[in-house]
Amino acid sequence: MFRPPTTEEVDSELRDLEVKLLEYNKLIERKQTLLEYKAVLAKMNPNGAKVAEDVPSPSQVPTLGTVEAARRVLASVPEMQIGNIVLEARRIGWHGSGNDRTDKNRFFAAMYRKKDLFERSSNGAWKLRK
Repeated sequence: MFRPPTTEEVDSELRDLEVKLLEYNKLIERKQTLLEYKAVLAKMNPNGAKVAEDVPSPSQVPTLGTVEAARRVLASVPEMQIGNIVLEARRIGWHGSGNDRTDKNRFFAAMYRKKDLFERSSNGAWKLRK
């Protein structure tokens, strides 16, 4: 004899379906990302050569240290506020945390410790020591 499902059984099946649909949505998003990536690769390299072989691994890419980044930034200006130093350092390739406060603290600490390279002016800006 046929017995209709209870509300608990229907709720349980609905929860199971929701989980499966979430997984399905993740797969669709991943597929879309890969298709977009493939299109970008095709635009960058239309002749079909393998691009990945030309890219150095992260361990081979030289990193720019905080002190060296500050030195390079300040070499081209008389003096600069620390927030602008961080922005300029990121522009020239310094990899910070991405958090402005953390990165400002890193630069402050690095330049404060290297008093032989950097000095702070009366208005709070930093410059290279002459």
